Amino acid sequence: IITDERGSNLRVCSFGSGGRLGLSHHTQYTPLHIPSLPQITLIAPAQDHTLALSSRSEVYTWGLNRLSQLGYVVEPATSGV
Repeated sequence: IITDERGSNLRVCSFGSGGRLGLSHHTQYTPLHIPSLPQITLIAPAQDHTLALSSRSEVYTWGLNRLSQLGYVVEPATSGV
């Protein structure tokens, strides 16, 4: 949800396993403010990921990244062995 507030204006809610909401938990039943982001002017939600455009023309992405659809590659975790 994008609000008309100045500054940080994004709130998220949904079933969000796999980081779909950009939160550490999986499900958020009521809209939760995301204060770490600047003002968002456009949002493109998909089934497994979301892209957001800020008023400063910065692109933010979060969610599942199985096919590098977030715009970057996440290296698999390695063990210390």
